[in-house]
Amino acid sequence: MAVSEDRRRDPRLERFLVLPSGDDQPPVAPVGWRQQLEALETVFGVDGAHPGLRIADELISGGLGHAECVDPDNCHGSDLIRSEGDKLVAELPGEPGRQEAGDILGRLRPVLLIQLIIGSTRPGRFADKPVAWLVDRLSQRDDFDLEILDLRDHPLAFYDHALPPARAQRDYPSEDVARFGRAIDRADGFIIVTSEYNHGYPASLKNAMDHVFPEFNRKPVTFVGYGNVGGARAIEQLRLVCVEFEMAPLRHAVHILPELMMAARQADAFTPEVFASLDQRLETAVADLLWWTAALAARRASPSLG
Repeated sequence: MAVSEDRRRDPRLERFLVLPSGDDQPPVAPVGWRQQLEALETVFGVDGAHPGLRIADELISGGLGHAECVDPDNCHGSDLIRSEGDKLVAELPGEPGRQEAGDILGRLRPVLLIQLIIGSTRPGRFADKPVAWLVDRLSQRDDFDLEILDLRDHPLAFYDHALPPARAQRDYPSEDVARFGRAIDRADGFIIVTSEYNHGYPASLKNAMDHVFPEFNRKPVTFVGYGNVGGARAIEQLRLVCVEFEMAPLRHAVHILPELMMAARQADAFTPEVFASLDQRLETAVADLLWWTAALAARRASPSLG
């Protein structure tokens, strides 16, 4: 059973496997993978019929672990879910016997969230054309989820915080910044689509990035650039900036040269096939991104990470 879309996107559940007893209750159990939530929902139902349940140990490591009740009014008894060999077993309150979630080790795998960030906010921007191609090529894949983050939807004031985000962490100065920070926080990896202006990337992109810091840490990023020399100089600058964000900027990227931009602009009816010649380059970049995304997501999820 797939994780419901609203739960997969809930940042409270992306780094914590928890079914809070109330909307204001913070996450309480550190874990890493969303498939652990999927395992719980397979047993207890997508609607979360037992909102007081939390995972006490990681399910995938350490023999799958167990769960305990933290809200006696919603679930009665302890050890509601535990492992027997390679099976995940649940004993439901008020129901005799047990239910098995199946071969968890063989069935479950991470569901990674890749965020596609559109850096340009200009009217009539070219970015919408390569984004249409990227969505067409990537949205049907089943090895990750794709989410578009359009900076037009996050109009932030020029950065003027008294305390830099590297020190303030997630203590956001406004709801607009908090909404942007939460969006970045929930991603496991990024594809940044950037134009190139005068050998550099858009001010809108730098300004947005400067409003946050820990949300980007220890996550990989690749790039799709367009403009003179395929946005290569903008991407090179962005790689340096991303290092300062403690990200992992990757070598492979996609560069859309002026000739292809012209073809896309002049097409009578634009289709993503205009960029078909770049499909292999995209495949190489995404394969690299997913390797790093899975590796860093696993490491960030480790309770021993300092």
